[in-house]
Amino acid sequence: MSEMPNHVILAEDDTALRDTLGGRLERDGLVILPAKHAGEAMDLFEKDTEAGNVGALVTDLQMNGHEWDGARLIAEFQRRRPYIYTVLMSGRPPEDVRQALDRWGVTPDHCVKKGGDSVLDLIRNDLQFDRAARHKASY
Repeated sequence: MSEMPNHVILAEDDTALRDTLGGRLERDGLVILPAKHAGEAMDLFEKDTEAGNVGALVTDLQMNGHEWDGARLIAEFQRRRPYIYTVLMSGRPPEDVRQALDRWGVTPDHCVKKGGDSVLDLIRNDLQFDRAARHKASY
């Protein structure tokens, strides 16, 4: 039986939020691969192509430092690995988020408002459930 993917790419340009969220998820046993922007996230994802350890992408919608936004990043991840778990975080109004998602034709597993423990709880609960379900299905 192979090890379940437990690596999460966390793409967020706000260093404090990235460090806080990443640190709290690491305490739950996940391996966090932090990225400051979409370009770094793609580099991390491409390095994982053969290993298959990355099971999730958590990304901000708007990030500085690269021309791609989080919706485009999700589109690229899903194109390469259709069943990857994706969460889009944003502080933007819902209509802006919907427009960005529609532009790239993507539907993340969750869209959440940035900040607060609700983001952390959602990610933590879904990833733990998903890992447990895949583990059970592997018997």
